[in-house]
Amino acid sequence: MKTLGWMVSAWLGLSVLQLVTTTGGSGKFATLLATARNVFDHALDPGVPAIPDLRKQEPS
Repeated sequence: MKTLGWMVSAWLGLSVLQLVTTTGGSGKFATLLATARNVFDHALDPGVPAIPDLRKQEPS
């Protein structure tokens, strides 16, 4: 019976992990992960500007 409990716990844990880390998953936690990823992208990727240009650009 203990094995069945561990299996159910592992399955639920993986389901929650998938829900939390998917794009359409839990709103606040997914936003937190996206923000952390954005910070790391800006800090580590030389192709991404450290300070994004927020000025409205005129259409050409």
